[in-house]
Amino acid sequence: MAESFANMLPEDLWVALRQLGKIRTYAKGELLFSAEEAPKGVYLIDKGAVRINSPSPARKKILEESVGSGALLGLSESITGEDHKFTSEALEDTRAWFIERQDFLNFLRQNQVLCLQIVRRLSEDLHELYHDFQSGIRSTPRSRRTRL
Repeated sequence: MAESFANMLPEDLWVALRQLGKIRTYAKGELLFSAEEAPKGVYLIDKGAVRINSPSPARKKILEESVGSGALLGLSESITGEDHKFTSEALEDTRAWFIERQDFLNFLRQNQVLCLQIVRRLSEDLHELYHDFQSGIRSTPRSRRTRL
């Protein structure tokens, strides 16, 4: 698995996100969120592993990967308010910090420096996805720092 997002997050952002959230546990096979569902918030994976995949076989080749500790899920949808495009399922017993969408948005408005760090992470993720598609390696599941 690639280096954990938590290890790359500035300590102040890592601490702030955890303070905003409430810990939730997910049993193996349990969904954190489903495609076409309105975003309820972001999920900071503390322990365990989660599979991110497309809900339809036609899109499966586009994305199927697993993430672990330190992954931040639901980020893009929480910011835009658009429905989730993918489904996330616990691959094993998983613990995550859940931050409600409105609390997260308020946090971003009040903390400009930390907001810019989040924007930077989204930009890096987008750049990595672009590179992956250009390289034709999206068919291989792998870990990512942030996800959706």
